[in-house]
Amino acid sequence: MLEFQPFLIEHKEIIDQYVRPHGFYCSELTFTNMIIWGQDDKIQWAEQDDVLYVRLTFGSYPMFMFPPVMKDWDQDYKRALDGALEYFYAQGEFPRFRSVSGQFVPLFRKHAPQFTLSPERDTFDYVYRVEDLLNLAGRKYHSKRNHIHQFTSQYEFEYQELSPQDSEECMELYLSWLSEKDVLAPGILGEMNAIRFLLPNMDKLGVRGAGIRVGGKLVAFTIGEQINSDAAVIHIEKADASYMGLYAVINQQFVKNTWSHLSYINREEDMGILGMRKAKLSYRPAFMVEKFDAVLRP
Repeated sequence: MLEFQPFLIEHKEIIDQYVRPHGFYCSELTFTNMIIWGQDDKIQWAEQDDVLYVRLTFGSYPMFMFPPVMKDWDQDYKRALDGALEYFYAQGEFPRFRSVSGQFVPLFRKHAPQFTLSPERDTFDYVYRVEDLLNLAGRKYHSKRNHIHQFTSQYEFEYQELSPQDSEECMELYLSWLSEKDVLAPGILGEMNAIRFLLPNMDKLGVRGAGIRVGGKLVAFTIGEQINSDAAVIHIEKADASYMGLYAVINQQFVKNTWSHLSYINREEDMGILGMRKAKLSYRPAFMVEKFDAVLRP
């Protein structure tokens, strides 16, 4: 029987041995995302017979798992799924998997025909070409270039790399951003806990961060990490919205100074928030990481 435990910093090497070699594009399948969003033990992991299992329990939402991850794709994936099903049934839970994407989709269709795969659009990741985010070339990016010009024509700014020593200042900016939001909105409190954990642990997690200063004051910050040989994921991006064009500037500057050697940037999902969806689509993604929910057929 699987024995689950909370994610701790010292587990990073173990988890990375499962997720790093396979070149996943899915943002959930990173140690950083699992540990920062798994505060209060909402996300836990178990290891059995060279298979990684990740269990998630969020409030009243029924327990679910990410697709099991094998160290070796030549292993029998049905055996990995059977281990998960055994656990679900022992807990008296209906088997559910979420974020079934990429390489896992054909594995589920082949080895788990008893499951229906349903696309969950609100969770699709937006992936962009680095070249597009850097150059913003052509008519389709005209408004983005205008936003950047609005900012740079009004303000002299300083770009800086972040370190854990900047944590307090970043949290001050985040809390100022949060003061204008509904703290009871879905995901807000979870995000606050995630950022509070992420900032002082940047070095241990192997993530990179950057900030924009105007007059010495931090007005925007962002944090991401390389997830495979040609892509990075942006975990967090916050800015003082009173500075017109600042989000476009921090986006472009982070890519230019940190990720220009890569091909793609994953800017994660939109959570079904219409304003966020509009903003992410406006940058013209190269492709979407499609994710499916897997539930047993009735």
